[in-house]
Amino acid sequence: SKIEQHQSSLIYKFWSPKRTLIVKEKRKVVPLYIKIVITELEKNETERNIALLSGISKWFNSMDNIDEEVYKLQLLISDVLNSSDRYSFIESLQKHVDAQPEMVGNLLVSLFENHVEYDISRGTITKLTEKLYQLGFKDIADKICLLHAETGIDILKELYKRNQN
Repeated sequence: SKIEQHQSSLIYKFWSPKRTLIVKEKRKVVPLYIKIVITELEKNETERNIALLSGISKWFNSMDNIDEEVYKLQLLISDVLNSSDRYSFIESLQKHVDAQPEMVGNLLVSLFENHVEYDISRGTITKLTEKLYQLGFKDIADKICLLHAETGIDILKELYKRNQN
């Protein structure tokens, strides 16, 4: 439909692996993200645009840092991410883990509390979890490892064992 095409263009405009946003565009990412999420959360659950909420999660790649309000809103919508958007979202968190490890860790925990799957982002998940251990966020890293283990996915098993002392 026309609306879906428009949404897809909007999502892609602020998240494109092929180009870097100019400063003027970058300034719009956070306010637009906040506006879209708040607008969608005000609707009742059956009317929410899940595809749009999932898609804009990829915009974390275009953000210079994770704004406190964006962080809180993303925690509220972490259950709606589809597989391909999850992958892009997880990939984008690598950009933020050094500066904002606790937020990144909590976003991952929130994501994995809703759904854990054995997918193509497992290498990135391992790197991010390892970074959380290195930066002293053992409780959060342990939680990520255990959420995976609970579902029988043992990609983090060795990392978890190495960090228990």
